[in-house]
Amino acid sequence: LPNVDDQLRQQIAAHHDETFRRDYLMRVEPFEHASALVSEVTNRGCAVVLASSSNQEDVNHYIDLLGIRTLLAGVTTADDVTHSKPAGDVFAAAMKKLPDARPGETIVIGDTPYDVIAAAKCGLETIALRSGGFPEAQLRSAGAQSIYADVGDLLANLEHSPIAR
Repeated sequence: LPNVDDQLRQQIAAHHDETFRRDYLMRVEPFEHASALVSEVTNRGCAVVLASSSNQEDVNHYIDLLGIRTLLAGVTTADDVTHSKPAGDVFAAAMKKLPDARPGETIVIGDTPYDVIAAAKCGLETIALRSGGFPEAQLRSAGAQSIYADVGDLLANLEHSPIAR
């Protein structure tokens, strides 16, 4: 709704969040292989920071659902930034969680063009997953360097992915 004022936009967002938490949050199920992917990436010596446009409360729920809290080097949420994706704020904040991280050595895994665009604003390469419902062409035109069908496809092909570098 590009032509509504900020107050109405905030009211709509608040109603959306309330409805989602009340009616749908407890129905959420993780993508198959998501926990295994995080585990395998950390076993390879990579630090994993979860960077989400969701608020901290919701992200905590997802982390617990996946059982990955001890595998994460950090978490960045909408509560930590001023602007959400496609702004690069959430990834810039995530990079600060890893003082030794450098853009050429950091990879974002996302499933929307907004993830890809936000990562590019921070100089980060993106592995895109089609599980977000966006077609490959749209992810590629947003700047995704690698595209996989879903988390399981990435995990199965991890050895040939940018993560293996």
